[in-house]
Amino acid sequence: MRRSNIAKRVLDKILVGDDVEAAAVVHSAIEEFAQELAHVTRRFLRSKAWEKTDRSVVGGGFRDSRLGELAIARTEIILKSEKFDIEMQPIRFDPDDAGLIGALHLAPS
Repeated sequence: MRRSNIAKRVLDKILVGDDVEAAAVVHSAIEEFAQELAHVTRRFLRSKAWEKTDRSVVGGGFRDSRLGELAIARTEIILKSEKFDIEMQPIRFDPDDAGLIGALHLAPS
Protein backbone atom coordinates (compact mmCIF):
# COMPACT_ATOMS: atom_id res chain seq x y z
CA MET A 1 0.00 0.00 0.00
CA ARG A 2 1.36 3.39 -0.97
CA ARG A 3 1.10 6.25 1.52
CA SER A 4 0.91 9.84 0.48
CA ASN A 5 0.92 12.96 2.58
CA ILE A 6 -2.11 15.20 2.33
CA ALA A 7 -2.03 18.55 4.08
CA LYS A 8 -4.37 18.99 7.06
CA ARG A 9 -5.90 22.03 5.36
CA VAL A 10 -6.86 19.90 2.37
CA LEU A 11 -8.43 17.28 4.64
CA ASP A 12 -10.28 20.00 6.56
CA LYS A 13 -11.76 21.24 3.27
CA ILE A 14 -12.77 17.72 2.29
CA LEU A 15 -14.71 17.38 5.55
CA VAL A 16 -16.99 20.29 4.62
CA GLY A 17 -16.88 19.89 0.85
CA ASP A 18 -19.41 18.49 -1.61
CA ASP A 19 -17.67 15.12 -2.12
CA VAL A 20 -19.55 13.03 0.41
CA GLU A 21 -17.54 9.90 -0.33
CA ALA A 22 -14.24 11.67 0.27
CA ALA A 23 -15.61 13.16 3.50
CA ALA A 24 -16.67 9.68 4.62
CA VAL A 25 -13.14 8.37 4.00
CA VAL A 26 -11.69 11.22 6.09
CA HIS A 27 -14.20 10.51 8.86
CA SER A 28 -13.16 6.85 8.79
CA ALA A 29 -9.53 7.87 9.19
CA ILE A 30 -10.47 10.14 12.11
CA GLU A 31 -12.31 7.24 13.75
CA GLU A 32 -9.38 4.89 13.26
CA PHE A 33 -6.96 7.41 14.75
CA ALA A 34 -9.31 8.14 17.67
CA GLN A 35 -9.62 4.42 18.43
CA GLU A 36 -5.82 4.11 18.51
CA LEU A 37 -5.41 7.21 20.68
CA ALA A 38 -8.10 5.89 23.04
CA HIS A 39 -6.26 2.56 23.23
CA VAL A 40 -2.98 4.24 24.22
CA THR A 41 -4.69 6.64 26.64
CA ARG A 42 -6.65 3.78 28.22
CA ARG A 43 -3.42 1.91 28.91
CA PHE A 44 -1.94 4.97 30.63
CA LEU A 45 -5.09 5.56 32.67
CA ARG A 46 -4.98 2.01 34.01
CA SER A 47 -1.48 2.59 35.42
CA LYS A 48 -1.02 3.73 39.01
CA ALA A 49 0.78 6.93 37.96
CA TRP A 50 -2.15 8.03 35.77
CA GLU A 51 -5.16 6.61 37.61
CA LYS A 52 -6.27 9.99 39.00
CA THR A 53 -5.75 11.90 35.74
CA ASP A 54 -8.79 13.96 34.78
CA ARG A 55 -7.44 15.80 31.73
CA SER A 56 -5.08 14.97 28.91
CA VAL A 57 -3.66 17.63 26.62
CA VAL A 58 -2.90 16.44 23.09
CA GLY A 59 -0.20 18.12 21.02
CA GLY A 60 1.67 17.08 17.94
CA GLY A 61 0.18 19.71 15.66
CA PHE A 62 -3.40 18.52 16.09
CA ARG A 63 -4.65 21.73 17.61
CA ASP A 64 -4.37 23.65 14.35
CA SER A 65 -6.84 21.64 12.28
CA ARG A 66 -10.49 20.67 12.41
CA LEU A 67 -9.36 17.14 11.63
CA GLY A 68 -7.33 17.04 14.85
CA GLU A 69 -10.07 18.63 16.92
CA LEU A 70 -12.52 15.97 15.74
CA ALA A 71 -10.09 13.14 16.47
CA ILE A 72 -9.44 14.46 19.98
CA ALA A 73 -13.17 14.93 20.67
CA ARG A 74 -13.96 11.45 19.35
CA THR A 75 -11.25 9.98 21.59
CA GLU A 76 -12.83 11.65 24.62
CA ILE A 77 -16.25 10.25 23.67
CA ILE A 78 -14.82 6.73 23.32
CA LEU A 79 -13.12 6.90 26.72
CA LYS A 80 -16.15 8.37 28.47
CA SER A 81 -18.33 5.62 27.01
CA GLU A 82 -15.99 3.20 28.80
CA LYS A 83 -16.46 5.09 32.09
CA PHE A 84 -13.09 6.87 32.03
CA ASP A 85 -13.80 10.33 33.42
CA ILE A 86 -11.24 12.26 31.40
CA GLU A 87 -11.24 15.44 29.38
CA MET A 88 -9.17 15.46 26.18
CA GLN A 89 -8.02 18.89 25.02
CA PRO A 90 -5.78 20.09 22.21
CA ILE A 91 -2.73 21.92 23.52
CA ARG A 92 -3.18 25.70 23.48
CA PHE A 93 0.38 26.48 22.50
CA ASP A 94 2.41 25.71 19.43
CA PRO A 95 3.55 22.10 19.88
CA ASP A 96 7.20 23.06 19.37
CA ASP A 97 6.97 25.67 22.13
CA ALA A 98 4.79 23.72 24.60
CA GLY A 99 7.67 21.89 26.28
CA LEU A 100 9.61 25.11 26.61
CA ILE A 101 6.81 26.87 28.48
CA GLY A 102 6.24 24.13 31.02
CA ALA A 103 3.58 21.91 29.50
CA LEU A 104 6.06 19.04 29.55
CA HIS A 105 6.11 19.15 33.35
CA LEU A 106 2.45 18.13 33.50
CA ALA A 107 3.22 14.54 32.51
CA PRO A 108 3.93 12.05 35.29
CA SER A 109 7.52 10.87 35.53
